[in-house]
Amino acid sequence: MNTSEITRRAAELIQLASDSRASDLHLETAGDGVQVRLRIDGVLQRQPTIPPDEGTELVRHFKQMAALNPDSCDRPQDGRVALDMGGKRLDLRIGTLPTLHGERLVARLLDRSADLPSLAEMGLHADTLATIRKLCSLPNGIVLSTGPTGSGKTTLMYAMLMDLDRERCAVFSIEDPVEYELPGVSQTAVRPAAGVTFSRAARAIMRQDPDVIMVGEIRDLETAEISVQMALTGHLIFTQLHAATAPGALKRLLDMGLEPFLVNQSVRGVISQRLVRRLCPACKRSAKANGSLLPDGVLERLGLDHADFAEPVGCDACRGTGYRGRRAIHEILLPDEKVQQAVMGGSLEAIRQAARENGMANLFEDGLRYAAAGITSLAEVARAAATCDWD
Repeated sequence: MNTSEITRRAAELIQLASDSRASDLHLETAGDGVQVRLRIDGVLQRQPTIPPDEGTELVRHFKQMAALNPDSCDRPQDGRVALDMGGKRLDLRIGTLPTLHGERLVARLLDRSADLPSLAEMGLHADTLATIRKLCSLPNGIVLSTGPTGSGKTTLMYAMLMDLDRERCAVFSIEDPVEYELPGVSQTAVRPAAGVTFSRAARAIMRQDPDVIMVGEIRDLETAEISVQMALTGHLIFTQLHAATAPGALKRLLDMGLEPFLVNQSVRGVISQRLVRRLCPACKRSAKANGSLLPDGVLERLGLDHADFAEPVGCDACRGTGYRGRRAIHEILLPDEKVQQAVMGGSLEAIRQAARENGMANLFEDGLRYAAAGITSLAEVARAAATCDWD
């Protein structure tokens, strides 16, 4: 294929991904060609395989778009490119990885022309919304947002920042990278090559008279200690941490080397989040609760034993999947004295047990409320909350 044909084919793939509401486009070299998959509503969906020669040229073209070295195929590369696709301002974050059969390329799509949802628009339960807003109103301390990659942590933190009274307080962020521009927030992108690291940016922000600071992610002990120092000197810190559960986030800080008393003095709340697929409203149908997916007595304990559950069917509107769109489920840990005592002991099981005694609903229980309202399916909740802890 010539250059113009490759350019057109790449544009078609990006347009397909955008029209399908895909978050990621995967190109994976295999023996019979390049496999194309789109991640739609959190699940990869296979597209027609591209012949080997065309696939190789496509990967090369995407690398050139992102100002990467197209001739280097033996090392990982990362880049980004901004595009205007039919009125949409798309930001593609492109990463390549050498594998046994050739290069693998993933392009993450961010629609910068789309409006970010506010907390009120995220479809949260009333009590969840009230708790998160209470955390946003704290005068100081650390609020952690946890979950795996792609679980909506950044979207939640952006919504929390937008819920602040940004006219009366100075709000800053340190991000890697800055995904969306937020009005009223002074955003700083981490650029190690230019000497702008999390730690250096944080120290500079402390000289800017801040009230609220979003630290994109705690990745190491140094960032954790700086976040604690900022919290203990009277600032409210929103930050992310990779952990499977809310209690596990506290244990993760301990495992990084943060002293237990510093964790207790600084952390005011932990929000663990997952995304579940929403049932397609055009084709979903009523269904009985599948007892094999439920712990004994959980529906009765939560007052959901007479709820009307639903299941996916599949139609043209949802491309036969039975789902369209996603909704977040949460578990929120507000450390009390018993949780803090458990943190001092360092046992994850003790922290989890203390959190449950303090009334923390786990991810599965929160998801059940959405399933009972017919918003998602019980099987989808079980899939998304597979890592949650049972009593």
